[in-house]
Amino acid sequence: MELELFYDAPQGRPLTYEERYGLGALLEGDRPALSHDGTCGVRFVHRAMDPATLDTVDGLVPLFMQEFPRGLRAWVRFCRSRTPDSNAELTVFLLDEIDRLEPAWRAGLHLLEERRRANRPGVLRALDEIAADLGGHEALARLTDDPLPDEPLDTAGLDDPTAAFVTEVAALCDAFFSLEIHRELRTVARRLVALFAHRGGPAFRRPKPGSVAAAVCHLAIHGNRLRVRRFGYFEIASIAYVCGVSPSGVSKRATALLALAHIEQPAPDPEEAELPRRMRRRRPIRLGDAQLLVSGTRRWYLSRAAQLEDRLAETAHLA
Repeated sequence: MELELFYDAPQGRPLTYEERYGLGALLEGDRPALSHDGTCGVRFVHRAMDPATLDTVDGLVPLFMQEFPRGLRAWVRFCRSRTPDSNAELTVFLLDEIDRLEPAWRAGLHLLEERRRANRPGVLRALDEIAADLGGHEALARLTDDPLPDEPLDTAGLDDPTAAFVTEVAALCDAFFSLEIHRELRTVARRLVALFAHRGGPAFRRPKPGSVAAAVCHLAIHGNRLRVRRFGYFEIASIAYVCGVSPSGVSKRATALLALAHIEQPAPDPEEAELPRRMRRRRPIRLGDAQLLVSGTRRWYLSRAAQLEDRLAETAHLA
């Protein structure tokens, strides 16, 4: 943008981010040959140094914003030198006005930088994501870390063929989560099987029971953010072996079950769209209901939500 636009702009309008960027370019020795008729007046200096007109930008405050008063002084000297019959006293007055307004400018810039570092919008988005994982903000407010009971499979409301199919799938899931330390995961798997059966209808029974059971076990593990060690028991190969299916289609079947039950997943990061698949972050699976999470996972959510709420409380003065 031509620097003369800064000078010729209407007197009542605050400077835009691009205009301040151009003034900051004066620090790099940029002295374009400008032709204009007026003078760099008091109103221009006042609206340029008004901290209430600081524009927000991504990231931290750039260097040219921190050095803006020095660039404005250079701009005043440059404009006054190009003005015929320039009044030296007015030039000195404008420079003194910049000196007088600079502390308030610095204070406003410091507040802006604190807001950027606090990143309150990012904290609020993180809380919204946690609430979405749990089924809403009300579910987050009611969340506890009590262990899940070892409850039986619920087949109420299902027809006989679906109930028989669900029972066979749940038996395979119980076989995989057979250890006592997997008691809560057994309950999660049974609840998932019942959920998919009620929401999926006849389409839920099309695959083989082993394929569905392997996908349910995969969802119970990864939906609870459990750590899966290489060659460990929770790996897809182990799940497929117990359920008697090939490991190649387990994750795809799990994705299909989530879509069948209308459980929305987190949106992919648009910044990673151009990256190769192997370089993208692996996003956790969202089950969308706190009743499908084991006590350890809910305890992690409680801790994370408390940390975010503490950050919001600490930065409440920056809202």
